[in-house]
Amino acid sequence: VRATVRNCEVRDCAGIGMHFLKSRDCRVENVRVHDVGGMCVDFRDGESGAVVTGCELYEGGAFNSADPLLHLQLQKFVCTGNVLHDGPGCGATVWTSGSDFASNEIYRVMKTQRDGGGLYGASFESVFHDNYVHDITGWPGLYQDEGAMHISLYGNRVENCPWPIHFHSTQFVTVTNNVM
Repeated sequence: VRATVRNCEVRDCAGIGMHFLKSRDCRVENVRVHDVGGMCVDFRDGESGAVVTGCELYEGGAFNSADPLLHLQLQKFVCTGNVLHDGPGCGATVWTSGSDFASNEIYRVMKTQRDGGGLYGASFESVFHDNYVHDITGWPGLYQDEGAMHISLYGNRVENCPWPIHFHSTQFVTVTNNVM
């Protein structure tokens, strides 16, 4: 799949708002997705090259409270300038390598889910910078899980979370110039 979705609103559906399976070079720009039964935006088993920018994703997971608002399971993506809020599960779940997750705001997520975080996943050779993560219930703001390696987290601001940052079986992680 190679597609561009721009300046759209997706709402009031029982399933996933937008689902990209085995995608390559897809763009989601200035899109609002809300009040959906599953994930707001889901990139699954993707190859590379996705760009998600300027989007607002909220009130996902009505029928599956374990779903994140944004799911990125692909390589070499850019996710920047998005607002993810008000969801029962993770704000963003990221399984990737060679990617850039920057300048996003994530808040009021993890309302019912009990494993994950505002920004959750296991990444390799990726950077997470200048994000604002706040008001997370029950779990960390930034959470890198088993197998995360060679990642950098810098310039992030994490506030009003039970604990700001958590690493589980990770290595070669650099955390600098964050406010927590």
